[in-house]
Amino acid sequence: MKKSYCVLRLAVAILLLLNVSGLRAQKYLDVLETGKGKIGPITFKALQDSMRTYFTGKNTGKGSGYKPWKRYEEWMKYHQNPGGTLGNIAANSFEAIKSLGTVNQHASAIEGVTVNTGNWSNIGPVYNQGTGTGIGRPNCIAFHPTNSNLVYIGAPIGGVWRGDKSSGSFVWTPLSDGIATLGVSSIVLHPNDPNIIYVLTGDGNRGDSYSTGLLVSYDAGYSWKETGLKATRADLWRGYKLLINPQRPSTMYVAMNAGVFRSYDGGNDWHPITQLPGCYDIEFKPSDTTVMYACGFNSLYTFSGGSWSNKSAYLPAGTRRIAIAVTPADNSKVYVYCGRHDSLFIGGVWVPSFKGVLRSDNSGSTYPLACNRPNISGYNQDGSSKDNEQSDIDMDITVSPTNSALVYAGTHNVWKSSNSGTSFGSSAVSYWGSATSSYVHEDINFLAINPLDASVYCGSDGGIYRSTNGGTSWTDMGYGLVISQFYRIAVQQANPNIVLNGSQDAAANVRVGSTSEYKEVSGGDGMDCMIDEQDDNVLYTTYPNGVLYRSLNGGTTVTAINGSLTGNWITPLVMDRYKSDTIYYGQVNYNAGGAVLSDNVWRSFNKGTNWTNIGGGGSGALAIGINNTGRLYGYSAGVMMTTANANAASPVWVNAMGTNYPSAGTLADAPISKITVNPTNDQEVWFCMGGYTPGAKVFRSLDAGANWENMGAGLPNVAVLSIAYGSNLGLYAGGVYVGTDIGVFYRNNDIGTWIPFRNGMPAVPVWDLKMNFSTNTLRAGTYGRGIWETSIYSGCLTDISLTTFLEGYHYYQASNTITTQSNIEFGNGNTVNLKAGNYVQLTPGFIAGNAAFFKAYIGPCAAGIPAGSVPVDENGKQPLLPNVLPAIVKLDPVDIKKKNENAATVQPAIKKPEPPVIKLDAADVKKSNQKQR
Repeated sequence: MKKSYCVLRLAVAILLLLNVSGLRAQKYLDVLETGKGKIGPITFKALQDSMRTYFTGKNTGKGSGYKPWKRYEEWMKYHQNPGGTLGNIAANSFEAIKSLGTVNQHASAIEGVTVNTGNWSNIGPVYNQGTGTGIGRPNCIAFHPTNSNLVYIGAPIGGVWRGDKSSGSFVWTPLSDGIATLGVSSIVLHPNDPNIIYVLTGDGNRGDSYSTGLLVSYDAGYSWKETGLKATRADLWRGYKLLINPQRPSTMYVAMNAGVFRSYDGGNDWHPITQLPGCYDIEFKPSDTTVMYACGFNSLYTFSGGSWSNKSAYLPAGTRRIAIAVTPADNSKVYVYCGRHDSLFIGGVWVPSFKGVLRSDNSGSTYPLACNRPNISGYNQDGSSKDNEQSDIDMDITVSPTNSALVYAGTHNVWKSSNSGTSFGSSAVSYWGSATSSYVHEDINFLAINPLDASVYCGSDGGIYRSTNGGTSWTDMGYGLVISQFYRIAVQQANPNIVLNGSQDAAANVRVGSTSEYKEVSGGDGMDCMIDEQDDNVLYTTYPNGVLYRSLNGGTTVTAINGSLTGNWITPLVMDRYKSDTIYYGQVNYNAGGAVLSDNVWRSFNKGTNWTNIGGGGSGALAIGINNTGRLYGYSAGVMMTTANANAASPVWVNAMGTNYPSAGTLADAPISKITVNPTNDQEVWFCMGGYTPGAKVFRSLDAGANWENMGAGLPNVAVLSIAYGSNLGLYAGGVYVGTDIGVFYRNNDIGTWIPFRNGMPAVPVWDLKMNFSTNTLRAGTYGRGIWETSIYSGCLTDISLTTFLEGYHYYQASNTITTQSNIEFGNGNTVNLKAGNYVQLTPGFIAGNAAFFKAYIGPCAAGIPAGSVPVDENGKQPLLPNVLPAIVKLDPVDIKKKNENAATVQPAIKKPEPPVIKLDAADVKKSNQKQR
């Protein structure tokens, strides 16, 4: 990085130390903007206080910003730095992966650590049946310049995906599963070589993941490298837009909340553009890159004649977020879509305050108002909305590349103008409330027109939609795009197929049979959920703040059963395993100032028809015993309590904050996220913790909370979001799984430490884990990559035969042999380690793709992967390590040639290939070690 950029970062770091008290009431995204030096990374507590003040007396319904804030609050509650400041989740996760061992050249795979068996596979949702559900929210899109069948999209945590519709419908492929907690806000393909893809990381719209900087792939997304634009764990960057000069592709711009930065050398060195504050959007004038346009937080600029001119005076009063659109059909036109800063409530009525669309016809010299009616930012189809709208978190505008008068724009719905933005008709061309072909899930994150076929693409909070007839009808193109963000999942012991979930903005849904499709049970945001252990037609789902629904017919209809009970954004639920009519609810009620008025556990003996307050407290987390279903553990605001007779008329609660329980200060920054109980011993209880406080990860008590032991040794310093006590039919005592921001880890009493348990799983946050004890299956609800399942830990297998494609991180060990004809995918964090006691054999069909990392070893299972080892060369030459020999890996030259031809990669090909069948056995190890001596 150049010195000028380093100086800026130092200046920003100084600003971060400024006093952040006395915040004025404003939306949380306003509070978090640091580009103008208004404020540093505020503490989580101060941000909560500010939002409480802001929403006091305001409508908190659709478009108010309340739901986005509450989602952010729940997520960031578990991602605080020591001292309570907000943590950069992506940067911390990336550093954690590196701390586990050496990281490969693509900065996306763990090496040098022991990983035991696990065979994670995705079980959806590839699609949610029912209007209004969706599969997650893509943030951005990029088109292939010569192939209209190829598109690339980015998700807030789910990474980069390639969509190929050569067969008619899109086939979606994840391209970044090995990179930790990857959010994407902008994707650009190199104008001269579409195999070179740049990705601006982070979730600019909502802040689910902060930016780690700019990544680049030179092989169409198979592998990724860092550029010179890198964020640290202290940076709270939110990226918005990446722009590459089509005439000089080595020149690129990045617009972020922290400012606009420019590189002249393809992304190695970056310089701030000091005239521009933090910006949302930036564009070149088509055909003339000496003219540019940029918009920020209530600011608008034009670059011409070598300098930037401030055009903010043209913005309507109260403008906040802005989006820009240009077109080669008329390179003098510039469209500016203005979102408002806040709702107006005057004289007891809501005042229409859509700020409007500006249009410049003179390359940004002036920006007169084109229209400000109807309210195309509102959520009503006819534009009559007068109250809250949310253009601060999602909005976009696009214009046809062949018809400068054809414009699409929107925030909740998509609107169309055929007269250069002068009017947008009387009705939106898509509507979230429609049951017809005009349906598009609400909340518009991007709008774009593919210049190759004129089709219009819309990315919303429910997926990706496409129109081929100018917006008259829309087709959901998201089937197979697995980017749902899950709060909770539920399973049933008797029926291994059924899975219930609660997802962000994509409803509560239940799995359809044994497929990867799900169907809606209850709408909106789905939270905690349960399945009746004796009748899988009885389902429980929750909506934010404790609204509890029950279905008696497998999810076809639901009834609200919480009555006057309220809870946190996610309200904990548990059920008696053997008397499933008995359920428990973690209730809490606050006053306007945020003080707790009541915090108790409520119990129902009749499936939620009637409720009884049984005291205690469990608004943060609940866990119930299995061998003794009267045992209940509850956590609320730092306090842990337990009762051994929760099913009695008057349960007796006792303090469970015994010796070595974390301090109140620690719990403020690293709150307990989940609790689990040993299914055969209700005295053994474990909990996990969020945050980045070292040493505050996992605790265990063997005496119902009288004494606690810190069990976090071996875990990386990331948030631990979920925990499940494993069952191995008594084979492995103390088996426990935890879900972290970078996947699942496992330990048992024999291993004595935590080991990664994520063969095949993306490096993504795991917010819930559930065991099916009857099948010994573990399921994981991730926050950004759907639902996954695996067989549980099984120790060292005798023999392993691998035939499938291997993508992501894999380590397999066998006491005798491993045979493989697997295809290891190109790069992209793909790292495969094999270790066998007798021999590893590579058979015809085996391929290790360019930029993938593959290693094979001879050695005992328990020894793990030798730390500090390096891959063998093409001749198998490498210094031998004591007792463990790297296997000689030789590949079929025909396979190598085909793979390299298909890769279109700048990475060097494997040299000097040898015949494909390779077998290295224990005798070779002995001879080689003797030679070394």
